[in-house]
Amino acid sequence: MQNTNAGDTVSPAEQGPDTPDPHDIVGQAQQLGGKVSDQAQDKVTAVAEQVKQQASSRLSSQVDRASEGIDVFAQSLQSMSGQLREKDQPVLAQYTDRTAEQVQRTASYLRGKDVNQLMSETEGFARRQPVLFIAGAFAIGILGARFLKSSGQPAGSAGNQLALPRPDGPPPTPPVPAPPARND
Repeated sequence: MQNTNAGDTVSPAEQGPDTPDPHDIVGQAQQLGGKVSDQAQDKVTAVAEQVKQQASSRLSSQVDRASEGIDVFAQSLQSMSGQLREKDQPVLAQYTDRTAEQVQRTASYLRGKDVNQLMSETEGFARRQPVLFIAGAFAIGILGARFLKSSGQPAGSAGNQLALPRPDGPPPTPPVPAPPARND
């Protein structure tokens, strides 16, 4: 056993044959760290690709459902057109037929389209007609907001409703307004 003082350094030649070189250990650690980093990056890339494929698949099914709903709407318009003709409203029936044809074309256009293809076509349209695209997006936003507003009650508005009587019990008591603030 070699006895060394605290200030003494041992050269690699003085070390035994079984003692590893510190530079080799650092190099091995760096190689191992690089391998782990590469494997982690490969896993992250694979997971991201899988998530992207799942999202694309779900969006494609949503597009297919939307095209089916649009197709049903077109059929309803065609039925309405027939009813208008029966009621001697040929001008309104003609407009309804034209609208039904346009709606039918939209459904056919969406049917079987890939989400990536729809996105690239939308981007192309936005570049060619930016004003029309922004106006359309604004109109869709307004319609969506109106739909959401009419389809449900926003959170926190329970106190703003009128109290309705329950069929199996006594009538509810109306909400009591808060007392006015005092200005002393």
